[in-house]
Amino acid sequence: MGLGGYLTWTAAAKEIHQKYGVKMIPIEVHMGQSSAGDEIPLTRLKKDEMFRNNPHIVQEFGEEHGIQVKLNGSSANYVEKDDYHKVTHKSDSHIIETICKTVGIENPQLKCELYLDDNEKKEIDFHLKNLPRYFITVEPYSNLDFTLNRGYPFEKWQMIVDDIAEKTGLPVVQIGVSPSLLKNVIDYRKRTSFRVASGIIDASQCLVSAEGGLTHLSTTTSTPAIVVLTGYQSQKMVDYPTNYYIDISSHGPCGMKVHCPECAEDSKNHDYNEVVNKVCNVIEGL
Repeated sequence: MGLGGYLTWTAAAKEIHQKYGVKMIPIEVHMGQSSAGDEIPLTRLKKDEMFRNNPHIVQEFGEEHGIQVKLNGSSANYVEKDDYHKVTHKSDSHIIETICKTVGIENPQLKCELYLDDNEKKEIDFHLKNLPRYFITVEPYSNLDFTLNRGYPFEKWQMIVDDIAEKTGLPVVQIGVSPSLLKNVIDYRKRTSFRVASGIIDASQCLVSAEGGLTHLSTTTSTPAIVVLTGYQSQKMVDYPTNYYIDISSHGPCGMKVHCPECAEDSKNHDYNEVVNKVCNVIEGL
C-alpha cells in the first residue's frame, strides 16, 4: 500500500471517531514463528507518516481505547483477487466506502485528512515565498512499479503544459517524483516530502495529474485536481467529489499488471485537448 492508500484510511478514522466516539487503532497481522517453531499470527500497530498528528488515530499501543482495524485484512482491501499478471478490484464502490463498510459505516465523506505540524507549515511558507503567487501544479508520473497501465504519454503531458500555460497565463510547477522533467515548468520535483507537497498543491489553482497518490493528497486541501484515468481501474474507486476525471478508457477496468494493448491504444489515441479544456474551465470557475 502506498502513501495514497494509507491516506484513504484517514477518512475512515474520522468516520469511526464521529460514530463510535473512539479512535481507530490501525493494525496489520502477519504470520510469524513461535519459539517452538509453530506458525502464529503476529499483530503489530501500523505507524505511517500519513497518520502523524491525526486526532482520530492511535499511534501508540496503550495510549487509549479504540477500535482495532486490520489494514491488511481481505474485507477492507480494495483488491478482490491478485494474480501475477492481473488484479481484480472491488470496483462497485469508492475505496473509502469499502473500508468503512467493514466497521458498519455507510455513506462516508469522501475526503482524506492530513495534519501538518508547525515545522511542516513553516517549510511550506518558505517554499511559497519562492514560487509565483498564482500557479498550476502538475504531476505527469504515476508509479508504474505495480502496473504499466496507469501512465499517460509524456509527450502529451508536454503539450498539456504548453497549452495550459499559454491559455491561462499561469506558470506551471512540476511536483512529485517523476524522473523526467517537462519543459517550460518550475521544477519542484523531490524538493518536499509528500506531506509538505500538500501545501504546494493547496496554494495552486489546480493540480493536473495522472491517477495516484497526489490525487488523494489533493483532497486534504482546498484545491481541485484534474485526473487522467486509464482503463486500468474504475473511476468509482477513486472518484472524489472535489476532483475532475478525464476517463480516457474504451475498455476495462482491466486490472492488468503487465502491458495492456488496449490501455496503450487508449493513451495513444486520446485527444489531450480534453485535459487542457477541463483545466481552463476549472480555472475560469474559480
